[in-house]
Amino acid sequence: MTRLSIRGVGVVGGFGCGLDAFDRALVSGVPSTMQVTPVPGNESVLRSAFLADTGPLEEFLNKRALRRIDHFSRLALLGSHLALQDAGMLGAIPERVGLVIASGYGALRTTFSFLDSIIDDGDSCASPTHFSNSVHNAAAAHVAIKLNIGGPNLTVSQFEMSVSSALLTAQLWLEEGRVDHVVFGGVDEYSAVLGYCWERFRYGAIDMVTLGHLSGGLPILPKETVYILGADGHPQCSAKYPEFVPKGASVASYAPLYGSLPVGQAFDLAAAALAMRDGRLCATPGNVAGETDWQIVGAEDLGRRDICCLKMDDNGGYGFLTVTKGRG
Repeated sequence: MTRLSIRGVGVVGGFGCGLDAFDRALVSGVPSTMQVTPVPGNESVLRSAFLADTGPLEEFLNKRALRRIDHFSRLALLGSHLALQDAGMLGAIPERVGLVIASGYGALRTTFSFLDSIIDDGDSCASPTHFSNSVHNAAAAHVAIKLNIGGPNLTVSQFEMSVSSALLTAQLWLEEGRVDHVVFGGVDEYSAVLGYCWERFRYGAIDMVTLGHLSGGLPILPKETVYILGADGHPQCSAKYPEFVPKGASVASYAPLYGSLPVGQAFDLAAAALAMRDGRLCATPGNVAGETDWQIVGAEDLGRRDICCLKMDDNGGYGFLTVTKGRG
């Protein structure tokens, strides 16, 4: 396996532009965010977002050259120029240089602007500029053209695995002798639609749903989680929970607040969603029947824990679902 040598680094983000700005952010530990309105037309809802300024790109390219280049590609251009400047290669690009850009989402702003132009003006009058910049490899093309990189050029999009996957490609190019150097970078941007989606998905995501019967053996429950038990007062059901939930586990039961009913687990799911949204757990009202060796949940921070909602019946049936942070 070829060992990759890092010649130069260029960064731009909500913290600012350049290694010095990033280093100051790392040392201070203080995030630098701006307020955005994720819900269109509702300015009372504000959220923090990391927004990058590409203004410093004009130190490398004039405004005329950037006129038809969108924000996403400008991020890629700025990061590339900064990295090559740090490596002492800006203005003297060797011939055998490849380019790999990783992106989880691609040019979101431009893509949705293009879709808006179709909705507003019809497909025959949709913006050709937005379309050309919305293509995933547009940023890599702009970088290659402006920096005169004539080697292999690839954009890798694999969501959270994009960077690792793209670096493997760069490594293979070097091992195969296709190139002597690789300009590598990762680019993603905030967009109004992304902010709206995060606002809509603030309740977390249901990661796993399992239905089974004790006749098939005990299921494997997720670890390092908070268990919300649907123990609603039926002694035949409540007695079975200790068979599932290990001693010392963090356990809550909110059945005393919604009553005893077959679909009570839906209320448990709602309680888990609220905990994900607010990052905190509400105290368990009263006692949890079945086990004295559990850690009964009080009013406390949720932290990084997931939540497992578990429901038993009196015939050995069980169902549980896991709620996690983030989106589905």
